[in-house]
Amino acid sequence: MILVIDNFSNGFLGENLGNIKDKRLLNWENRLKICIEVAHALRYIHYEMEDQKMIINRDICSYNIGLDENFGAKIINFSWSVFLPPNQDNEALYHKIRFDRPSYRDPQYEKTGKLKRESDVYGFGVVLFEILCGRLAYDPIYKKESDKGLAFVARRSFSIGTLEEMIDPILKEEIGEIKFVLNRGPNKDSLHTFITIAHQCVAETQDQRPTMKVVVKELEKALFFQNNNKDNPKMSLEDIKRVTQNFHDDNFIGGGGFGKVYKGNLQDGDGFKTIVAKRLDTRFGQGEQQFFSELQILLDYKHENVIGLVGYCDETDEKVLIYEYLSKGSLDRYLNHTSLTWVKRLNICIDVARALDFLHGGVGKQAKVIHRDIKTENILLNNDWKAKLADFGLSLICSINQETDYIIDHACGTKGYVDPLYRQSGFLTIESDIYSFGVVLFEILCGRSTFEIQKREGHYLRDFIEKSFKEGKHGEVVFKQIREHIVPKSLITFQEVAYQCLHLEREKRPTTKKVLMQLKKALVFQNMASTMNQFAHLQIPLEAVAKATNNFHHDNIIEHGGVGIAYKGRLLWSGRLMEIIARRFDCKHVDGDLEFLAEISALSDLKHKNLVSVIGFCDEIDEKIIVTTYGANGSLGQYLNSLNLTWKQRLRICLGVARALSHLHYDKGRDYAILHCNINSNTILLDDNWETKLSGFEFSIKQSLNYKDQVCPCEHTGTMGCMDPAIEKTGGVTQKSDIYSFGVVLFETLCGRKAVIQNEGG
Repeated sequence: MILVIDNFSNGFLGENLGNIKDKRLLNWENRLKICIEVAHALRYIHYEMEDQKMIINRDICSYNIGLDENFGAKIINFSWSVFLPPNQDNEALYHKIRFDRPSYRDPQYEKTGKLKRESDVYGFGVVLFEILCGRLAYDPIYKKESDKGLAFVARRSFSIGTLEEMIDPILKEEIGEIKFVLNRGPNKDSLHTFITIAHQCVAETQDQRPTMKVVVKELEKALFFQNNNKDNPKMSLEDIKRVTQNFHDDNFIGGGGFGKVYKGNLQDGDGFKTIVAKRLDTRFGQGEQQFFSELQILLDYKHENVIGLVGYCDETDEKVLIYEYLSKGSLDRYLNHTSLTWVKRLNICIDVARALDFLHGGVGKQAKVIHRDIKTENILLNNDWKAKLADFGLSLICSINQETDYIIDHACGTKGYVDPLYRQSGFLTIESDIYSFGVVLFEILCGRSTFEIQKREGHYLRDFIEKSFKEGKHGEVVFKQIREHIVPKSLITFQEVAYQCLHLEREKRPTTKKVLMQLKKALVFQNMASTMNQFAHLQIPLEAVAKATNNFHHDNIIEHGGVGIAYKGRLLWSGRLMEIIARRFDCKHVDGDLEFLAEISALSDLKHKNLVSVIGFCDEIDEKIIVTTYGANGSLGQYLNSLNLTWKQRLRICLGVARALSHLHYDKGRDYAILHCNINSNTILLDDNWETKLSGFEFSIKQSLNYKDQVCPCEHTGTMGCMDPAIEKTGGVTQKSDIYSFGVVLFETLCGRKAVIQNEGG
């Protein structure tokens, strides 16, 4: 039998530890990441496999850990592994003892033949010390002291306080005069956390060793301490007591499952700023875990719709988190307030969806965050009704590349919001957050909480909504005070996506990107009437457009586009006879209204010599038409293989597109950018002087400069051959997506042919 495995371009961990040159590539942060990846793998085979299966590897050692090109770690050898039968969680197997690799062998298993998951934990503990010391467990320097190798020496050194002397000299060589501060070596907190858990792993008896769940958390804590050594917002307990008047009752503003919350005033330059201090009750067994989980997330995942961390305290038995203060408090207080209009409610929903999209997508990170406690109580509002997601005490971080997207855990969260499938099975996915968010969406629509609905209707919100929808009472669930102010299309769009979030089958729940996109649509539909009024001066009667295009005669058709048909014509308007293009949108198209509005909004605001100019629009009966200036020479796509289009002309055209894109993406006078989302040689028009006129703005997106570095979810992502491949990974577009499409156009212009050419067979 031949087994084919991945190629590990950086070899095995053991090879790297035995080679001075290779070890220099492994700074402390990289070593921690390797440890964490192996720990996650062990946790998976010990606890998280489907059908409650469990595996004991029996051969954990540094030569059975492969390293890929990015030093990503994987366990590669399962030849000695055994299955632990389901429902035998704490039971042991009595198995024949292996007589090789004595330096990694569990001493209790060696004596008794008693094999448990803790036997793997012991082997992993030895690997941890190898990584710390930079030597293999059976190095002669350790064998000289004990035939048990490194584990025995490490335990003894730990007990007499000399373990730091065993640290790999390469890690210490750049430490300098101030111990444990520079990048290569571990800082004090990171080292202490690592050594403590490694020592526990190599305990003599199995019952003294931690589970891999605990090991993962401690190693992640060690990495957290290492990454946050610089610019650390740690505060002294004395300072926090001063800010909160020694946690005085007058400063108390609330409490939760893990402690009490106080308001305080923190000096900020010459003035003061109001802060919130959450003091964890360390009597709760989970208190420390919640503290470090929330701390890690708030330090690593900064976003304008995620609560901001001001500082933290970790002294003796006191663990305190300091947050920014949001003056309006939590959303649950305002569900039945008439001051919370439908537009405000939609914007709050969009803010929360943005936060979730950021956390679930792990943009720029190696991990994603599952919140696990989405509810209106954990959505805070500032004075401008901007929403921020808070309370990450129950949140979990999992790998962005985790193939099996769930982790098994005891179901927790708030009753009425928890995903039923998670509650029943313990299987958690990001779709569990989607379900909870669906509950929040309907609370915002209904103007009452799931608890109030349960009290009045006898069941929680999901069952209430399902019953109402089956009875055709879609409108009756809406909060009475806002019902008459909601545009029907806005309500339908909102209800459809909110209802999908509550689907009992996870696969049928939408992604956060889809939810965000639909919520934005609902807002556009709500604002459409007022938006169109802003452009009233651009309205052209249908009769005038029909006359200009010879009643939309087929001889006037110049393009069949994705959203409708474009006609050329001659329009007498404002005393001038103009050559025009009338783009007649397909009203049967599901997003026709949105695309129509997107193009009007973009073109009416933008004035640039390399952008097509809008003359006006028609919005009558079932007709939606945009009228723009006519590019007398058609589109660039028509001339790619033309010998008449000289190299100099091609360069001028490309330069014109570049100028247009530069104007769209940044203009000093605007607080937003325009993402075109449809750059291709057919949307680049040429006037009678061969000047570039960029057109085709029906898929364009306005992006606030506050969000300029973030991905914008969208359904249309470009033209075949010109579409940015990164969109598949991110699920949306950025300014770089336009740049990619423009790059394709540049090569089309150079090569004289389109990126995609249809053959005779289509």
